[in-house]
This record gives sequence, structure tokens and C-alpha cells, in this order.
Amino acid sequence: MGGKLKFLAGNAIVTSSNDYFNLNAGIEQWNMKGTGSLNIAVPGEVTIGDKFESMDYTEPEDTQSWLKPSGMGFGIDLGLTYKPLENVTLSAALVDLGSINWNKNMKKVAYNMDYTFDGLAKIDNLDSVDMDAFLDTLSNAFKNSFTTEEKATSFSTSLSPKLNVGAEYAFANNKLSVGLLSSTMKVKSNMYQELTAAFNMRPSNWFNLSLAYSILNGRMSNIGAALGIRTGFIYWNLASDYVSLNNAPLSLSDVHSSLPATKVPIPYNSKGLNLALTVNFVFGNKVDKDHDGVVDKKDKCPDTPKAARKKVDLNGCPLDTDQDSIPDYLDQCPDTPLAARGFVDSKGCLLDSDNDSIPDYLDKCPDTPLGVTVDSLGCPLDTDRDSVPDYLDQCPDTPIEAHGFIDDKGCLLDTDQDSVPDYLDLCPNTPLEAQKYIDKNGCPMDSDSDGIPDYLDQCPNTPVEARGMVDEKGCPRDTDGDGVYDFKDDCPKIPGDSTNHGCPVVKKEVRTLFQKALKGIQFDTGKDIIKPSSYPILDQIAQVLKENPTYFIEIQGHTDNVGNPQKNMELSEKRATAVKKYLVAKGVEESRMTAKGYGDTMPVASNKTAAGRALNRRVEFIVTFEEVKFE
Repeated sequence: MGGKLKFLAGNAIVTSSNDYFNLNAGIEQWNMKGTGSLNIAVPGEVTIGDKFESMDYTEPEDTQSWLKPSGMGFGIDLGLTYKPLENVTLSAALVDLGSINWNKNMKKVAYNMDYTFDGLAKIDNLDSVDMDAFLDTLSNAFKNSFTTEEKATSFSTSLSPKLNVGAEYAFANNKLSVGLLSSTMKVKSNMYQELTAAFNMRPSNWFNLSLAYSILNGRMSNIGAALGIRTGFIYWNLASDYVSLNNAPLSLSDVHSSLPATKVPIPYNSKGLNLALTVNFVFGNKVDKDHDGVVDKKDKCPDTPKAARKKVDLNGCPLDTDQDSIPDYLDQCPDTPLAARGFVDSKGCLLDSDNDSIPDYLDKCPDTPLGVTVDSLGCPLDTDRDSVPDYLDQCPDTPIEAHGFIDDKGCLLDTDQDSVPDYLDLCPNTPLEAQKYIDKNGCPMDSDSDGIPDYLDQCPNTPVEARGMVDEKGCPRDTDGDGVYDFKDDCPKIPGDSTNHGCPVVKKEVRTLFQKALKGIQFDTGKDIIKPSSYPILDQIAQVLKENPTYFIEIQGHTDNVGNPQKNMELSEKRATAVKKYLVAKGVEESRMTAKGYGDTMPVASNKTAAGRALNRRVEFIVTFEEVKFE
């Protein structure tokens, strides 16, 4: 593919154009109307008289004016060649695309014509008419019908682009070829089509001959020929085209009486004939030592073997049509695919190193053992796709989900030997002693779901409610050793009595004291101030709490339903808090006590009687147990 950018310079041009022309011809009158222009750009001066009566040209006085262009422009040629086969060449070219802008020494004359002639109708007798005077009158009238306008305006002219499309087929070791060339040229609004067929002969490097036949716009009467001969360092070329086949015989004696009566063909129905004779002088060394048709000066392979001389390229090197690095004269497999380059033997044939019928350039496994069945890529078949080829696979039906969990024999791995293959085994490290106690997932069974596998569980029937509260042997724990299992023990960290859900039993005297406190703790009316009369019983309660560090108490404040319930709730909370503060002041740890007011929400008697309301106005002590550490 290539292109050419051309700089164009024009010295002179004269063009004319008719934009409009109309003729109405009748018996009594003729009328002609038309418009057009005359464009001129030439060195020197052109003077055009009014109504085109005269046209004078004054040459420039100096040589520089002759050489200075009147217009300049640019043109472009584009072309490409393509060889789909070694002996086939396709070509295309688009040439002469461009234009010239004429902006020096230019002149544009526009004209308008309107002429009416009615003289014939007035002539009765042509014999009586002075024709010279009549024609002069007619000529003057015609000239007077013109009006002209002259301007110094630049103008442009386009080149005549041509599209060439050709094809050539060579044979007989490139000594003969036939070609076809289509040329289409556009000149203004007209298209000219030419089709040429050619036959070329190159029997040796000193002689060539070409014959051509052209069809030009449907006229099939044009032939051409070219002859080339080399004599030493001189190259002679004689060529001719557009030779018409339509000829008329002409006797030379008809031209002049002194010439013989010999008849010569004179072409007709033809506009031209091209004839060219060229002589080229070539100096330089033309030695061709290996006789391959390429001179040593251009021969990049000057020692071509005799067997290869008829198959060399333009550089004098043996042809390698399939480009496999084995020249054609040695290549027994001349159609090697492009992808197989580098994978051929010394004969140019495809290598198959492991003899598996898959050539090396396609073989993804070039070292396949002999006799092993392979796939289209040359690799051993692996039917179950477990990465162990069939010829080694002792378990050829491995499930897809087991891929990656097989041994080198293609069989399922069972790392912990629990009979559950690894790809299904959720517990791949099961101990040997647990192998009789596993489920379908390969995990040790835990029948009572206590978190201790059966093979370690000495208490295999642990109740559901004891789950999470068993020891390492799977048996229910008794943390405080009081004979009550933790899952039944409300005080699992404090030894207690089984009759009290594993918690210590509150001493009788303590219960009695707390009963006295229900009525013995008094407050100022409507206030949370403890009356001094209540101090003795509160002091006893403080002493009991200090002597029993496992006691945790909730101090509950209660009221009757007299008054506003919200205020009763607030009052009961304050009174419970006041008791708590008193006990803290007496040395009881605050962390062992909580205070909460319940207002009138938890009556122990009817609020309809004074006695019942008195019972409801109380402070209760609720005992719980927590682990206590003694230092």
C-alpha cells in the first residue's frame, strides 16, 4: 500500500462553459438565448473586445513571467497491491485526485446572448439579394446580441481522476502471465471506461513481450504491444497502444503521382495513437554465478543449489511458499499451516514427537507414552476428569464433586480411614478409636447431643436439659458437690439442700427476724425518714447479713392504695432506698443489696380495712444466694 502527494503548478489555461442555451427555430423567425463564461489564466495580457469582436494577446517581456505559474494546487495518488497466492497479484490505484486554483494572470468574461432573426420571411426572391451585404448584416446583428462583463476573478479546475483495478496471474515458473486492467476516468461530468487484457512473456532475463487488447467505451478496436530487449548494458523498449483495427486502404499514387501504387492501411474511427521508443543504459555488474535469474549484486542467496534455481524469489533465495523454513524444492509437505512453523522436520512435514497422531504444534502433551489413547489436544484421555489419565486411573468413575480429593491412582482419598471419603468428610481428622462411632458426614456421633462424642461419653443418656452442663466424660456436673446436678441446682456454686433446689436453707431465726421487720420498720408519715424506733431491728438485720456473706437481698418497699398511685410508687422506692443506705452505714456491702419500690401493686391483704392497709404498708427482705470467695 502506498500513496503519493503531488504539488501542481499550471502556466496557462483557457476554458469555456455554457451555462444555458436555447434555440427556437420557425419558418418566420429564429431566436437564440444563452449564458456562459470564458476563463483565462495565461502569462502576459489578453485583451477581449466588446461583444467578442476581437481578442489580442501580448506576450510577457521577461523569461521569469513565462516561468511563474498562474495557478497552483495539490493532487494525490493512492495504490495498493495484494498477493493472495504466490502467482496471483491484485492491484488497485486511485490517481489524480486534486485541483488547481488559478489566481494569477486570470480573467473571467461572462456573456449573455439574446438574438432574434426574421430576415428570411422578408425575402421574396433570393436571386435579387446581395448575399455578401446580407451576411455582413446578419453577422453584425448576431454580434450585437451579445453583452459581456469582464472580471479578474480566481477560479479552480479539477483534475480528471482515474480508478485503476488490475489482476495478474503468472504461470510457467513466472515466465508467462495474463492480466486484466480496468480504468475509469472522470472528465468533468463524463465517465470514460477502458478495459484492457494483456498477455506477457518473459522467457529470459534479456527478452520480454506484451500484447494487449483494449475496450474503450464499448469500442472494441484497440490493440497494443510492447517489446523489451537487453543487449549488454543497453535496454531497448518499443511500445504502442490505442492502435485501431478499423483501417481503410490508401494507394500512395493517389497522394502523389510520383509514388508507387502500393496500398497502405490508414486507421479511421480513432482519435489517437500512442507510440513510444525508449533506450536505457544500465551500468554495473550483472554476473549471476548461481544462474537463478537474479544478478549477484541483488542476490541475497548467491549459492542457490541447482535444484532450487527455478524456484527463487526476487532476492534470489529459494522459495518457501508455506514459510516453514524448508524451501519448496526440499519441502515434501508444501502446505504446512501457518501455526505449525517451527514444528516441522527436515522434509517440511509436521513433527509428531510422541507418535500419538497429533502433530506437535497442536499437541498440548508432547511426551505422551506410546500406545496411550489421547484426545484432540494430544493429551491422555481422562474420562472422569479427575486429573488422573485413564491409563493410570484405577477408579475411572470418580464423581465430579470429588475432584481434588483423589490419590495418584485416581481413587477417593480417606485420610482418617473412617470409611467416609474426604470429599464428603466434614471431620477429616477423626481419631482412630472413634471410627466405629461416626455419622454419614464422617464426624464422631454424639447421641445425647451433650457435646461429648459417644466414643468418649461415659454417660451416653444425658437428659436434654443437662446439655452444656456436663464434664469431659459426658456426665452431668455438680460444681458445688451438694449432690444436686448443676442443671437442677438453683445455686450451682454454693452447697445447698436438695429440698431447696440446691440452695442453702435460710435459718429459722433469720426468717423470724425478717417477719418482724415487716411491721417493725416505721417511717414518718408520708416520708422516707426511718423512725428511731426501727433502728434496733435494722441493726439486727445488718448483723445477720454480715454473718451470712452468701445472702444477697432485695429490699422491697410497699404501700397501701390510699392516695396517688404514682406518688405511692415513688414513696415506696425512696423508703426501700433509705433502708439500704442505713444497712450500708452499718457495714453491709452495698453490692449485696438492691432496693426497689412497688407502691400498691403487691398487696398482702385487703386495702378495704384499716388492718389490711396496715399490713400492706411494709418493707420486705427477699434473700438470694451467690458464690462468695473468702480470702
